[in-house]
This record gives sequence, C-alpha cells and structure tokens, in this order.
Amino acid sequence: MGRPARPLHILVLADRDWMHHDTGGNGANLHAQISRWVSWGHRVTVVAGDYPGAKRVERFGPRLVVRRVGTRVTVFPRAALAVMRGVGRDADVVLEVINGITFLTPLWLRKPRVAMVHHVHRELFLGEYPRSGLLLYWVLERLPLLLYRRTPFLTISNSARDELVRDGVPRENITVEYLGVEPERFRRGTRARQPSLIFVGRLKAYKRVELLFDVLEAVPNATLDVVGEGDHRPELEAELERRGLGSRVCMHGYVDEGTKAALYGRAWINLTASASEGWSLTVMEAALCGTPSAALAVGGLPESIVDGETGLLAHSSDELGRRVRELVERPELRERLGDAAERRARGFTWDRSARAFLEVLRRAAFGEAARPEAVRSETAGVEGWLSDGQARRLWEAARRVGGAGRILEIGSFRGRSTIVMRRAAAYGVEVVAVDPHGGGDRGPREIAPDAARGQADFQAFHANLERAGVDGRVRHVRRTSTEALAEVDGPIDLLYVDGAHRYAPARADIEDWGARVTPNGAMLVHDAYNAVGVTFAQLRLLFLSREWRYVGRTRSLAEYRREALSGVDRVGNALRQATGLPYFARNAAIKLALVARLRPVARLLGQPDADAWPY
Repeated sequence: MGRPARPLHILVLADRDWMHHDTGGNGANLHAQISRWVSWGHRVTVVAGDYPGAKRVERFGPRLVVRRVGTRVTVFPRAALAVMRGVGRDADVVLEVINGITFLTPLWLRKPRVAMVHHVHRELFLGEYPRSGLLLYWVLERLPLLLYRRTPFLTISNSARDELVRDGVPRENITVEYLGVEPERFRRGTRARQPSLIFVGRLKAYKRVELLFDVLEAVPNATLDVVGEGDHRPELEAELERRGLGSRVCMHGYVDEGTKAALYGRAWINLTASASEGWSLTVMEAALCGTPSAALAVGGLPESIVDGETGLLAHSSDELGRRVRELVERPELRERLGDAAERRARGFTWDRSARAFLEVLRRAAFGEAARPEAVRSETAGVEGWLSDGQARRLWEAARRVGGAGRILEIGSFRGRSTIVMRRAAAYGVEVVAVDPHGGGDRGPREIAPDAARGQADFQAFHANLERAGVDGRVRHVRRTSTEALAEVDGPIDLLYVDGAHRYAPARADIEDWGARVTPNGAMLVHDAYNAVGVTFAQLRLLFLSREWRYVGRTRSLAEYRREALSGVDRVGNALRQATGLPYFARNAAIKLALVARLRPVARLLGQPDADAWPY
C-alpha cells in the first residue's frame, strides 16, 4: 500500500496496552498493528489503563507514546478526561479498542473514529459473573453499542462480525481482517515421546480449562501443559487436586516467547475449549510449529481451524475427548493436519492485517481511501486494456459492493483491473482473481497457450499487486474459469468477465458464473461490442434475458444488473443494448482494415493508432 500523502496521527484508546500483565491476543494484535504503523512513518498515541510497575508515560522512539491512566474500571472516564484536556489533540483519527466495555466516544469525542472489537463478550460476562453477567453485558456492552451505529468497526473473524450485527451494528460498517502471525518466532521442535497436549491463554473462567481436564482423562498416558496466568488459577489448581491430575498437568504461568515456542513444538496437539473466541491466535502459533489444534467449535475457531484439514472441531467436551484421542492414536493423521496447518498459517501475515486496519483508519480520517484518479496513477505502468473511463465504471461498481460481499474477476492478466477493484472495495469485501496465466487468450494474435509467456504474466500480476499494496488481499485462483467453478463456491456480488474472447468460453463465463451473481448484483463484461465472440455471447444470453438489466457501457465495457424483467422490460432492454451495435460494426471494420493492412481506412474509421488493435 502506498503511503498516504501525509502520515496519520492515530490516537488509540484501550483498557490495556500490550505490556499489561493481564493481556492476551488483544494485546498481541494491538502491538503488531501499532509497531508496523510506526515503522511506516505514522505517529501513534496510546491512552490505556495503568498497572503495578508501569510507567505513567512511556516513549518508544519519536513516533509512539503510551500514557497510562486509571484502573481497569476508572480508565474509561480518566481516558476521556485526558483526551478532553488535550492528549492527542492533533490526532487525525481515533481507534477505540472495545474489550467488553466501551469508552462511549460517540457522546464526547468529535474526531473521526474507528472501533475495534475482537469478539462480543456476552459469554465472558456470563462465565465470570453467573448471577449478574447478563445484566452487565446489557449495561456495559450491548446497549452502548447502539450509540456506534455510524462508526466503522474492525474485527477479526466473520463470527465476530455476525455477533456485532446481532448486537445492532450495521453489517456494512464492519470490516473483517484475520490476524497475522510471526513465523520467525515459531518453528518445529522435537516432539515429546509420550502424548503431550498444550493450552496457551489467560486463565479465566470463560476459557473453560476444566473441560480440557476432561479431555486429559479420556487420553491415557497424556500430559497437559497449561501456559498462562489469570485470576481463575486457584480454582484450576483445586480442581486438579480434586481429580488427582496434578502429576499429569504442568501449570507454567507466564513464559517468554522462546519457551512458549518450544512447548508448542514438543506438543502433539494444541487445545482450546473457550466459550468465546474471536479468532484464537494460539491456533496459528501452534500451527507454525506443525502442531494441529483440537477445539470446541465456538466463535471464530471454525475459521482459524479448518475441520479435518488443519485440525479437528467438536461440539461437546465428550466429542472433543474422542477427537483428541483419535489424533493421539493416529500419527499419520496428526502429521498430515500439522503440515497443512503450518502451510495455511504462513499465509496470515501481520503486514497484511496492519495494512487492512490502517486503510480503514485512513478512510475514516480523510474520507474515501483513494479516488479513481489516484488509482489511475498506480496502474499507469500496468499492462492491460482498460481505459480511464472504464476504470472509473469498474471502480464505482466495486464501491457499491456491501461489507461482506465478494467480487470475482475472470481474466486478471497483469492486474490492472484487479488493483482498481481491490482499492475501490471495502475491506470486508473478498476479491477473487481467476486466471490460469497460461499465456493464452492474451489478444487477437496470442490465442494459443505459451508457458513462458504465462509465467511472465503470473509474476508480473503479483509484482504489480504488491506495488499497489493489495497482493495479500486478493485471492488468486490459478485455474481456467471452468476449473475454478468447483474451487470457488458461494454467491458473487460483482462479476467482472474479461477472459477468453472466443464465443464458447465467453458464453460459458457469462452463463455459468452469472448464475452465481446475487439478486441486484452486477456483472460487467469487457470486450463487449468489440470482440466478435464476446458480442455474439451477449446477443445469445443477454439481449432478451429475463434476469439481466442492461445498465450501460463505457466503450467496450458493458454493465448489467441482475433483476427480474417483465416482457415489456425485456423488449426495452434489448433495444437499449442494440444501440451499441453500430459501435460493434465500427470496431469490426477497423479490425478488417488492420488485417488487410489498410491503415488509412482504420484512421478514417476513428482508430488514431493504426498499429494498435481497438481495445
């Protein structure tokens, strides 16, 4: 991502910073984000809760300062008072970290703001406070969130997004971005000779570590390492004594990163039975050590663990015990899941996550992230057939896709249109680029596949996306569009067809992929009224269609919207599309003139560059 014209000053409000003695994945995420923003030239001021032994004001170089005020309870009014007295006065945007209790910023803060929520804390309140938990949840989290209906939200899993929607936050306001990992900190180690299980996390009631003791009892000869600290430790130690499991469980407390990595590396299986998890960073840390995870299917865990591929999920403690025992008894399954977990984990980077979070902050601070004009300059050196007007139409179509939607592009070539759509789309939107990069269908004289040419296109595609800062946020499916049908499932909100120019593949793309487009979704077809095959596919499938309304075109880029059409609508729709046929006839005549080497005729027909094909 290119650095903005002016670095941001970000004011962060949090109940705990990453050095607090009682932080977890929340603090790890905050530190990973902020450290990268600072290294990219931005300035960050953090106002967070105080804790024993902490410095009231701590500076980390010229661009990061942490100010600590108040206890876990009083930090909220005291942070508000500090900001109103001038802390972060020149901040461009405020990031409010909501960790079960809000700072009520809509009532007193007039700066652009973004809220970050790892997960809704309903289950935590119920677990920690059995008698008053439901009331606390409503008073401290559920009702205050109603004040944030106009606030952009950041969260770390689709599950957490759905929880926020249920609590009244508009879906279109929520951006989902998974957390990253630090590959250099975690690596495979020497496995323990006997079955070794591990749990890493804060020792809180809602983590339900007692259920892991049930699992341990179901797996003979296994041991369990419990890594972490918290106020629930005395209850856990009493439970161990009651069950007689003290010799099989090691309570490590806090450990340094090296020790934690070594424990992950020797473990056979990573466990969690938490009642509420937004994502579970520990699953990914264990995965980097080749250690698969087994967990209850709660919150974001079905997203961090691919059941049967990178680990196993269960829906009860009894089932969890059976699945863990299966992993212990089947070393080939354990190794296969661990290998797959490691490969997948390496795809989740903090750089990608930090860029995504930062872009949401930029949009809140300065309005829209980048205008089409800015993106045009970024794509100026990217080879491809997309005029400025077409790029604007594509941009506007991508901007209309809702928060958790999907954009799918067929024929990404070297990434020109991919960059436009990814930069235009909201961060919660998935962008999928389908292109086999086989060196074929690159143009009228480059139909046949060419492996070397295709590999050059593949490398250029990713290099161009990397320069634009979007490579980590585009899913590239290196398959033909027909093969990709089985690999990419689910609905599509915006379909951009720019693949083969011949009739049969163009028709298949419009017909097969068009069937996936949601009602009121859009389909844009490039080379419409230009390539003969594409235009004939239009005539066959779209001119008298019952479900595709013609919106208009920009030169050879036609736009359609999926909606039901009556008989009268269909006639009018066909007539509107027919207005493009003279343009098609002109392009066909220019091509004939170029093939016949009649350059003066091509110029007469309006082709300024008589050596270029009319795209």
